[in-house]
Amino acid sequence: MKTFLILTKNYLFKYFKWVLAFGVFAYVALFGSYNFIDNWQLSREIRNKEEVKQSLEQDIANTRQNLDLINSRNKENIERQAREQHLMHQTNEDVFVVREKS
Repeated sequence: MKTFLILTKNYLFKYFKWVLAFGVFAYVALFGSYNFIDNWQLSREIRNKEEVKQSLEQDIANTRQNLDLINSRNKENIERQAREQHLMHQTNEDVFVVREKS
């Protein structure tokens, strides 16, 4: 029994700093203010926001291009925009809308 206590005490002191270091690391990694789970969730949210930002920037570019066509005061461009975007037509014309299956 005495030898067991001596062996346990020797191993405890020998590996105490490593156990303590691992415990502190685990506590900070799981429960600290910069833990892994929160960082992973925030990075995923940032990725999603960047994708939304990219699609909105593309929409803005398309809208600016359409606005430039309308502001060009070219009758053909204005008429084409009205026909394509707003399905407008003249009195003697028929409009056929073809939609793709999704």
